[in-house]
Amino acid sequence: MLICRLPTQLELACEQLRQNDLCLICVDVAQDSMREEARVQIRQALIKVIAAARNLRERDVHLHTEKGHAPHAVTGVGAQCRNYYLSITHEDTYAMAAISSAGQIGIDVVKMSSFFDWKHTANLYLGEAAAREIESSRIDQQFQVFLQAWAIHEARLKCLGLTLQEWSEELEQQMSSTRCEVSYVSWDTTYIAAVARLQSDKHNPAIQKSQFQN
Repeated sequence: MLICRLPTQLELACEQLRQNDLCLICVDVAQDSMREEARVQIRQALIKVIAAARNLRERDVHLHTEKGHAPHAVTGVGAQCRNYYLSITHEDTYAMAAISSAGQIGIDVVKMSSFFDWKHTANLYLGEAAAREIESSRIDQQFQVFLQAWAIHEARLKCLGLTLQEWSEELEQQMSSTRCEVSYVSWDTTYIAAVARLQSDKHNPAIQKSQFQN
């Protein structure tokens, strides 16, 4: 799985979408960009990729980003109608998005920030079992393992159409009742990105490392 940086890798992104019904894209945003500015940039990139992959005019790609609902895009009408599941994330100088025509998807990116006491956050949002598993890692690796687990958790929530919330038995049941195939992408020592897709019965659960394409 590749993350394509736009605009230079537009054709690669289109090729990934045509061949795999899935692509991941990234755009650079200004250091001090407001979240809405970053969203505008990544939405424009989403439209450009889908239009180019389908040989359509950009105005024929209809992007839906209603609050409280996962974003999606629609092209064509009637029998020619095609739906694209989308997920968007923004961190620091990057805005990223996942595009899938095969099913729901979620993406999240986190920055390797200054160390903080992660244990309370892990127990509150990831659950006690996940917190214990992180703590079983080597002490010098625990913070990075926590950040990876956090990115994966956020990606799964987005894939399942759930919002960030404190861990509960109800949330655990929702998360465990629907299996996700999860990958994470770490292209330098500064950021970690995770992608989650609904998993079909023919696949086995796996965590797979991917590579960022410069």
